[in-house]
Amino acid sequence: MPYCISGSGYSEVIGQWVVERVNVCRYADRAKQIVCKAVVNEDPNARLIHDLKAEVERLRELLRLEGFDLSQGIYHLYHL
Repeated sequence: MPYCISGSGYSEVIGQWVVERVNVCRYADRAKQIVCKAVVNEDPNARLIHDLKAEVERLRELLRLEGFDLSQGIYHLYHL
């Protein structure tokens, strides 16, 4: 870049600067619109096991609320 810019050279530098600023603003606008959705990578089998254990616990709680004694296990419930 020359040390002394005058006339149309100065206008060209200003024009390039304006174009650069516009491009930066466009980039910033696009970056602002990016939405990041975090997804937990989980093994489907591990998720199924977790869900089934939660369901068993929920059902045991329902039995407790109905007055069934589960301290001996669930097999004695078949002989009621």
